[in-house]
Parts: sequence; C-alpha cells; structure tokens
Amino acid sequence: MNIDQLDRTQWRKLFQSSCKYIVKLLPYAIAAFVAMVVVQVRWYTVDSDSYFISGATAQRTYYAVRDMNYDDNEATERLRAEVADGIIGVVVKGHMKSEVGFDDECEILLNRPLDDRILPKELRELLDAASLDTREQIVATVRSIHDDLQRNMNLSADEKDEFIWQRIGLVETNPSSANIIYQILVGLSEGDQKVDPDLTERIKSLAASDIEQTKHIFYAGDRIVNKGEIVTPQLARILKLQGYPEGRFPMTSLVFAVIVACISVLWIRKTMTHVFISTTYHGDWTYSFFLLLLGWLFQIGVIYWGVNGVGVFPVIAMIYLTLPDIGALNCAVAVTLSASIITSGYDVTAFAINAISGCAGAILGISLFKRNYSRSAVWIHVFVLGIAMLGVASVLQWGLTNLMSVRQVAIMFTACLLLSFMVIVLLPLLEILFDIVSPLQLVELTQPSHPLLKRMQVEAPGTYHHSQMVGNLAEAAAEKIGLNPMLLRAGACFHDIGKLKRPQSFIENQISGRNAHDEMSPALSALVILSHVKDGLELADEYRLPSQIKAFIAEHHGTTCLTYFYRKALQAGLKADESQFCYPGPRPRSKETGVLMIADSTEAAARAESANIKGILDLTRLADNVVQSKISTGQLDEVPFTLKDLSDIKAALVSTLRSMYHTRDIKPLKSLPEEQGKEAQDAHGSSNMVAVQNKTAAAKES
Repeated sequence: MNIDQLDRTQWRKLFQSSCKYIVKLLPYAIAAFVAMVVVQVRWYTVDSDSYFISGATAQRTYYAVRDMNYDDNEATERLRAEVADGIIGVVVKGHMKSEVGFDDECEILLNRPLDDRILPKELRELLDAASLDTREQIVATVRSIHDDLQRNMNLSADEKDEFIWQRIGLVETNPSSANIIYQILVGLSEGDQKVDPDLTERIKSLAASDIEQTKHIFYAGDRIVNKGEIVTPQLARILKLQGYPEGRFPMTSLVFAVIVACISVLWIRKTMTHVFISTTYHGDWTYSFFLLLLGWLFQIGVIYWGVNGVGVFPVIAMIYLTLPDIGALNCAVAVTLSASIITSGYDVTAFAINAISGCAGAILGISLFKRNYSRSAVWIHVFVLGIAMLGVASVLQWGLTNLMSVRQVAIMFTACLLLSFMVIVLLPLLEILFDIVSPLQLVELTQPSHPLLKRMQVEAPGTYHHSQMVGNLAEAAAEKIGLNPMLLRAGACFHDIGKLKRPQSFIENQISGRNAHDEMSPALSALVILSHVKDGLELADEYRLPSQIKAFIAEHHGTTCLTYFYRKALQAGLKADESQFCYPGPRPRSKETGVLMIADSTEAAARAESANIKGILDLTRLADNVVQSKISTGQLDEVPFTLKDLSDIKAALVSTLRSMYHTRDIKPLKSLPEEQGKEAQDAHGSSNMVAVQNKTAAAKES
C-alpha cells in the first residue's frame, strides 16, 4: 500500500468517524433549533401584546395575576425624604455671657451698665457714659435687631454682620451709637441659639431611618398600572414578578430553553432503551424524539390562543397509544416538563399550570389507555384525558390567578374537543411515517377481513386455526405480565403467514392425509419447513405489515433446530451439518416475541399430546417443559424475563389450555418428550404426520 492509498484510507476513516459524531449530535441541534423557534414565536406573538418597557408609557392596563407581597422602595424613600425635609435645622445654644435670660440682660444694660456679667469693660464704660435716653434708644434697637436675628438663624457669619449693619442703618444715624449697638449685639449673640449643620444631618438621618419599610399587597385582579402611566423601575419589577415580559428580548430564556431541549433529548435517548421488538425497529428513538418536538409545538399553539394546561394532552395520548408502557411514562413526563419550561418564558404561573396538569395527564394515561379496541373507544379515552387535564388546569388557574372565567373554560373545552379529533387523524399518518402500530391499526390487523388472513382461511385453514389458538394463549399471557394483549394477538395472527406459500407441507393443512415429506429427503423437508419464516417476511413486505409484526415472524422460532430431520439424515447416512437444520433467527429480543415463542410451542405440544392430556397436572407439566426447553437452549437469553414473569406466563397458559381440555377424563400422563413438538407442529407436516401414523415420540420433538 503506497502513501497515497494510506492517506485516502485515513481520510475515509476520519470522514466516517465525523459522520458518526454528526449523526449523534444532529438530534440535539434540531431540538435546540426548535426550542429557539418556540421561544421567539412566544415573544413575537404572545408576549408582544403584553410586554412593558421600564421608564416608558404603559401600552395597556396591567392587572395582578396572582397574590403578591412586595416592598415599595420608592414610597419608602419618598416618605423618608419628606420627614428629612421637614427638619429645617437643629438649633443649639452657644456659650452664654450670663446665666440670665435676654430680657434680664437688656434690663441690666439699661439700668446697670457697669455689671461685669455681660459686656467687656471698655463697652460697659462707653454705655455708662451715655445718657439714660441714649441707653434706652440703644437697648430698644438691640432688642429689635435681636428679635430679627432669631427669625433668621440660618445666616452665616458674614450674612449676619451685613444683616445687623443694615438694620442699624435704618434706625441709627450716630456712628458712635451704631458702633455700640453692633458691639452689644455681637456680644450678646455669642450665647444665642444657632443651627448646627452636622447635627442637623444626623438628626435627619435618624428621623428617616425611623420610617419603616412600606409594604403593599397585590391581590389577583388588582390593577398594577394603568394604560398611559409611566412604568417606573419599581412597577417594572412588580410586572416582571407577575410574569409579564419586559420589553427586551429574553436572551436568558432562550439560552435556558436550549439547555432544557438538549437535556430532554438526552433523557429520551437514555430512557427509551426498550426497543419494542428488535434492533431493526428504530421507531422508539426517532418517534419519541418527534413526539418531544410535537409536544412543544402543540403547547405553544394553544398558548397563542390564551389556553394553558392542555397543550400536550394529544401528544401524551399518542405516546400511550403507540409506545410500550415501560417507556411511555418517561416520554410523557419529558415532553410535559420540557414543553412547560420552553413555552412559558418568564411566566412562572403558566409553567406551574402546564407542568402540573401535564404530569397529572401522564399519570392518568397509564391506566386510561390499557384497552382500546375500537376507534370510538380511542377517541373517548383521548377526550377523557383532555377533560381531566382541563379540570386540573382550571383549578390551578383559579387558585393561582383568580382570573378563571366561563369563557376561558369554554375555550379550553373546545380545544380539548378539537385536539381529540386531531389525535384520531394523526395516528394513521404516524403509522406510515414511523412504522409504528396504534390500537386502531391493531384492531384492523386482527380482523378476519384482512387480506392475508382471508387468504389463510381459504388456503391454509389449519394454520389459521393454529394462529388463533396461539393468539388466545399469547393474549392471556400478555395480560398477566402487563404487555399489550392486542399486539400479541396481531403477532400471533401473522407469525405463520409464510406457510401460505406451501400450505400442504404442514400437517395442519393436510386434510387428505397425504404427507408431502414422505417423498422428500430430510434436507429438503427441513429447507421447506425453515423457509416459511423467510417466506413470511416476504409476504409481510408485500402487504406492508408494520416492523413490529415482522419481528414476530422472524423471531417466533429463534434459532431452534429441526432435530427430527437432522437425526433422520444421519440415520440415512447423509453427511449433514446441524446448522442446515436450524432456523436463522434471530432469537426473541423482547418480551412480546418471547411470549409468542412460548405460546406457539405450547400450543403445538398440546396438540401433539392431546390424546395423553388427562388433567391440569399434565398441562402444568407440559408448560413447564416447554419453558424449560426454551431456557436450556438459550432461546430466551436476550429477553428481559424475570422469574415471576415466567411463572405468570405458565399460569396463564395452563389456565387457557385448561378451558380447551376441560372435558377430557383420561389417565395421568406417563411421560413427555424432552422437547414438545413445536418443530413437529412447525414441520406441521412431516414430523406431526409421522406422529399420527406411527405415534412415536420422534414426531413430537421440538
């Protein structure tokens, strides 16, 4: 290999590896894209009519959708500011020249000017030298100007001096007397009251802090802001808490929706590991992923019409109608919670209503969709699910918002009615797109008027009867262990359709009594018998049967071998490889096909041993031997049966067989062959014909 070839090989491997990663990541990318689309659809269609912008005029009147307590910081600050503004200044008393009051001081200045408690010595002497009339005029002027100063205490020192000289100039023209008046006022004002700025600020702060936080209560239905009013920051916070969208794109909601979408896909991928029937059927993952996205779209659709709580109920109904119980609940919960989160935006109330009502519907669906044997029954069950979710949503809407009205209930009821019909319409489309089976399709498949079954009734009546008997057994066992009985019935109806190609090669169809295998070699007989599985799959493709039904055809024999013909070939001296006498498989890979294998072999063994069955003990031993034979040959290794499942299956088989053989009164069974005649009944030709002719155990081996 040269370098160029090596490089091409490496690039091919790298490309294949990259493609694998892209395929794995593709569902996450699709889910993230759909989630982003849903968030934007809500923003531009639902939220656009109700969003607000802080600081702008409200475009509508907003009402509270639920009760809420909140701290009104704006009102609190406004009250505190009013209290602080009410304190003009804190007046403090300065140092006094005497301990007497102002009036007494003025009396001393008039009558005893030499008193040393008030004025300095020089000023006392000047005042004493003046006449009594002059002193009276000076004291009167001092008293008047002092009173004016008391009414203007906020003056600064310079302003105070200017104010004093202005007043003196109005009443006194003598410079000497004016100077004495000024000196007396300055001396006396040193003991006057004055405003302390620092203390004033501290008192204002203390007074404001005494105002308690203003609290308001909004009850559901109360008006928050009227149309045309300014949406203040405080009102904006209230509206946001009430679930109203703010007037900027919800980027955080978008990012969160993408995260939830990816988690939902991972959850579906991890929990939906129960592939219904075989690895060739991929409907469980692809279909569940589709339902996840469909649930989001249904939810946003009904929210657009102002309805909460019932958006996902059609998807929940389709989940339970088309998925196994083991995965249906996981899928329903994932769809409900993810749809509630992605489509609710910032509306916490809407999320609560959608999530709780959806989970209630998911739980109710477990028991509601157990039996759906007609189109009307399916519609009734779907509608009942919708009405139940409507009831839960209505109670939540009323309890959380107190805004529930008869009109809203009528809209929700109409939505349930229309969505119920939509489920009936969508089911056939889903069957085609995802190759799944619904109860309606199962009913159609099990009708005797189905083209394949009509052919079987005419061309292979014995095989048709055998299939119906297997269906009775499988259906009883399915009900016992919690599987879908209608699915087992449909699988039983078609598991042997390959015998239509050569019906006379199988004993149940040999009415004339001639055994076609008498004229064949063992290898050819084995080939004819083994080929009915391949022929059945070809017919299934021709008649477009679902993959789930095809799995019953392919797996109902597993890899069991036609031991009788193999031994016959060895006895004839032929060199035979045992693998040429074994079914190609695969072995059963689900409980459904495992149950059908056991029921098929049990019916064959019971018919082969019908002459020897005397009572319930024989039937019990027969069922035990069949199950043990399948276990010992590894046919049930890939089926997740528990011991309890196997015990319940055997009990259901015995109970059903007992009704078939209840009239027999014969001796106890002496012995049973090691393997009960499914092969003989599958040979249904050679080995069972030999059983009729020779009554040997060789005809009854499996």
